[in-house]
Amino acid sequence: MGSASQWARETFGDIAGELADIVPACLGRADERARTGHEGVHTQTLEAYGHGLCAVQYEELAAGLSELGEAVRMQGRTMMLVRGHLLYPLRYAKKDVPVPPRDSVEPSASART
Repeated sequence: MGSASQWARETFGDIAGELADIVPACLGRADERARTGHEGVHTQTLEAYGHGLCAVQYEELAAGLSELGEAVRMQGRTMMLVRGHLLYPLRYAKKDVPVPPRDSVEPSASART
């Protein structure tokens, strides 16, 4: 089971480590699906990738977290409510850079409320 930050342990309790494994895996699968779609249409821009990722990130999170949370429909998307917290994927970079190790990043104070 993954290493969870103190914030994650306080927020999600005993499932924090499991979330620390599942969420990055879901987002990795979403990235792979979006890249495959982008490569399939042979565009010169990242437009196909971006539109694909926008859709599949929600699908992958819903599938991966189905046993830990409740699916809720918002704005035509299925999002996951886990222990009273809505998990919403945000873009973290415009460049193709690796996600930093999860134990090196703490959410800002505003993200904790």
